[in-house]
Amino acid sequence: MWRTLLLASAGVFFVSTSFAANVDVNCARDNQALRKALNRTNPGDVFTIVRGRCRTATARTDDITIQGGTMVGTLNIDDARGVVVREMEIRNASGNGVEIDNSNVEIRNSEIRDNSVNGVEISRSIVGIDNSTITGNGSGDVNDFHCGVGVFWNSTVWTADSDISENTYCGVEVGQGSFYQSFGGDVITQDGCTSGDSPGCGDPDAAAIDVFRNGTAEIRGGAVVTGNVTVAFSSIYDVGDSQQFGDVSLFNAAGGRIRTSVTGEGDLLCIGAFSYQAGSGVACGGSIP
Repeated sequence: MWRTLLLASAGVFFVSTSFAANVDVNCARDNQALRKALNRTNPGDVFTIVRGRCRTATARTDDITIQGGTMVGTLNIDDARGVVVREMEIRNASGNGVEIDNSNVEIRNSEIRDNSVNGVEISRSIVGIDNSTITGNGSGDVNDFHCGVGVFWNSTVWTADSDISENTYCGVEVGQGSFYQSFGGDVITQDGCTSGDSPGCGDPDAAAIDVFRNGTAEIRGGAVVTGNVTVAFSSIYDVGDSQQFGDVSLFNAAGGRIRTSVTGEGDLLCIGAFSYQAGSGVACGGSIP
């Protein structure tokens, strides 16, 4: 079936010989063009922002790609599977930069910065973030708990080769039964710290990673974590084959494992919590070698 639709006034041009289309989006002509295009999409469509800065938009269709341009506002992805976001700059939203709910998404080669709440907020979803920069997000007040990546409500999230730094409260927050893994090559840095800084850098009330309420965070593959790590309320933090610069604090039935393959500087502090040593590793009260 042919699908050819020209919406010149809206800055959207669809050309296809099947249900899937390659869609050029011109937000210089109409900053709502991406929103309008996503309202009339089919699975398999590829949306390329060719000009301008697009405003807030929502994707609700499976197996689409959004690529190649700038958004000033929030990209919402709601109840969609197989969505790819690549080579995008998403910035200066009044809320979250990317907000994902009940979806399966990959974010690649993108920059998500200077948004007023979280850089990426994820709920009830499976998400991969690869070779991306997530920085400068949050209100500026650590008590608002805004982070680079927020992983909530039974989500599963992995990151790789990404820079997650200078976000107000934390780089990565994991909670409410969610699982997060740094697959390798990530640099996760608390605001006010430089990667590799000694413990005590930055605001003592902020963190590089915060794990709470039955969350699990695993750090692997040569990642570099700089700043405080806080783990509380039956959560787990497990780090191996990586660098950890900063104290890891376990509270309220939380568990932690700092394996002998970890290098860096900092202490493992346990208050009503415990360390999994598995025959080798740092015990509560011990130091990272």
